[in-house]
Amino acid sequence: MADRFRKSRRPNRAIVLLLIAALPGLAAAADHLRLRHVSDAFEIMGQAQPAADEVVDVWLAGDRARMDSAGTDRDRGASVIVREDLQTIYLVDHGQRVYTELPMDMNRVVSDIAGTGEAGRMAAQMMGTMLKVDARVDETGETRTIGARTCRVYRLALVMAMGSTDSEICADPESPVDMGLYYRVANVMLAGQQGYGAAVDEIGKVRGLPVETTSTVRLMGTTVRSRAELLTHATVDVTPGHFEVPAEYARRALANY
Repeated sequence: MADRFRKSRRPNRAIVLLLIAALPGLAAAADHLRLRHVSDAFEIMGQAQPAADEVVDVWLAGDRARMDSAGTDRDRGASVIVREDLQTIYLVDHGQRVYTELPMDMNRVVSDIAGTGEAGRMAAQMMGTMLKVDARVDETGETRTIGARTCRVYRLALVMAMGSTDSEICADPESPVDMGLYYRVANVMLAGQQGYGAAVDEIGKVRGLPVETTSTVRLMGTTVRSRAELLTHATVDVTPGHFEVPAEYARRALANY
C-alpha cells in the first residue's frame, strides 16, 4: 500500500515539463544589437519627411526577433516583433496601444484585405507581380577597419517594381550572431513578397555582422540616402514575453494599417 501511494504521488514527467514551460519570467539568451540610423529628409507623394537620427534596438533569439524604435518605453515609439514559429509579424504602436498582424505569406495578406473569392485571387496575382523582389550580393574583396573591428565590404542591390536599393555593407566576419535571423528582421517589410526567400538567402552571402551600412533608396521618383552604424552588441537574457504583444493592446485590422 505504501509503495502504491508513493508511486501515485510521483509527478508525471510530461506534466512537469509543461508546467516548467508555462512558468513566467524564465529567461533565455538573445543577441542584443543597438544601432544608430541616420537618413536624409525627403518628399514622397507630396508628403515631406524630415531627416531622422535615431537609435534602434534589435533582439535575436532562435526563431524570434524584435526591433524597437528609439525611445520605446511602452508609452511611445513602435516595435516590430517577428515570430517565425507563428509565421507572423506584429507591428506594434505603443503610443496608441494597438498592434497589427502581418502574415509572412503574402497570399494571406491579400486574402485578409480582398477576400478569398475571385477578386482575392486576381489581387493575389497582381500583387505577386508588383511586389516581386530580387537581390544580388557582391563581395568586393576590400577590407576596412571600423573601431576595433576589421570588416569585409559587400555591395547589395535590391530591385522591386516600385524602386531599388543599393547598399554598401561592412561586416565583421568574426561575429557569432545568427545572421539569417538578422537579415530576415532587417528586411521584414519585404516578407511575403514574391522572391523574398531567395532574396534573403542571397543577402545571407554577406558573412558577418554589419558594422556599417550606407544605402541609397530610389522609390517612386524619390531618392533617400541613409546610414546604419552598429553601436553595441551583447548577449543578454530576455523573457518569452519580450517577443509578445502586451495583452492590453487592441488589435487593428490589417486593412486599416
